[in-house]
Amino acid sequence: ELSKELAGNDGYDEDKRLYLNALMEGILDGYTGIVYGLKAAAKQVPSALDVFLMNPVALQGCLQLIHALANDPDKTEGVLRTAAGLVGDLAETYGQKVAAHLKTAEIREVIKQASESQDSDTRDIGKWSFQKLSAAG
Repeated sequence: ELSKELAGNDGYDEDKRLYLNALMEGILDGYTGIVYGLKAAAKQVPSALDVFLMNPVALQGCLQLIHALANDPDKTEGVLRTAAGLVGDLAETYGQKVAAHLKTAEIREVIKQASESQDSDTRDIGKWSFQKLSAAG
């Protein structure tokens, strides 16, 4: 549904764009928290990391949102930074297990946009994510 909202041509509404950007950033932060939580749990229960991969809704939902953001001209810097960071976190945490899912044109576009950002924090995260993605395979 969110990707339909992003692609909608129902006129530009500033309040709607602000709301959608805040929602997207919150969802991306949520996915990041899940990945960090599972990574921490895996120190005691190694199979904990697999929970995210075994649930197709989790990984696919995460990737669908990032794909939708790739060509959204109205995404905020915070959304771009959070999306690029999540890609790096996924690559670092899951490596080759998710590498094929992270090698799409849309994800490469998000990383490229972040790496070329005018904002130094976003640029740093974009470059870090690119390194993690390259190392993942």
